[in-house]
Amino acid sequence: MTIYSEATLQKIWANGIPMSRAWYAYAHADLKEKWNAAQNKSAMTAFEKGVEEAKMKDRPLSEVFMSGIVGSREILTEREKVRKSLQTNIINHVKLGRLLSFGFEPPRSLSSVPVAIPPDVWKGHVDWTASSLSGQSLQFIEVRLISPEGQDRLVEEALLSVEMERRQAGRPSIKLDVQKAFSALEKLGGIDVERSAKAHFPLIRQHMRTTNPDRYPESYKLGDEGIRSHFTPLFNELRKSSKQ
Repeated sequence: MTIYSEATLQKIWANGIPMSRAWYAYAHADLKEKWNAAQNKSAMTAFEKGVEEAKMKDRPLSEVFMSGIVGSREILTEREKVRKSLQTNIINHVKLGRLLSFGFEPPRSLSSVPVAIPPDVWKGHVDWTASSLSGQSLQFIEVRLISPEGQDRLVEEALLSVEMERRQAGRPSIKLDVQKAFSALEKLGGIDVERSAKAHFPLIRQHMRTTNPDRYPESYKLGDEGIRSHFTPLFNELRKSSKQ
């Protein structure tokens, strides 16, 4: 089983759908249609219809009431049958790896980290309402499901984020060298406050490469944005003081 960082596991779990809703959210379109049709049938309406039909036939009160119950029971039974079909379909998807499940081992605390749940656990007791599982001597709560594609996307985002942080941490700040270049050019009269700050970037860049060829070879990208953040404050201050 692939091992992910705690932050990645938290993100995967947070983007998953709770079991209590996943059985419908991940259902096949045909099964969703059946469920929606079953939901549109009113058990109360069926009860009232059964009662009215029994009354019209002058049935005894006990039979009138029973006729209503039979009508509503048929609706509820149909709903439960469709619901179980949807839930069984989801379990099959999990067993085949088409859906992945993550949850917490009880008791959960603020420091708890979600874990990937082995598919075999789904052979045990499944409580859709409580979003919990138990089986193989294991128990999980607050279970959520996510597609492999969804998981892979989140893992890729996490890896890119780590790589970006690593690159930023590994590249020293150019602030001090930009300041040195600014100071040197100012002494030489190379800073013209009547021009834009950006107009000076090529001079700053060239000075940095000339004075520090090992640190800033031509292959090292000295972009305008990197220079701007350190040069502009100095330039603005110089422009302000020159007008006083």
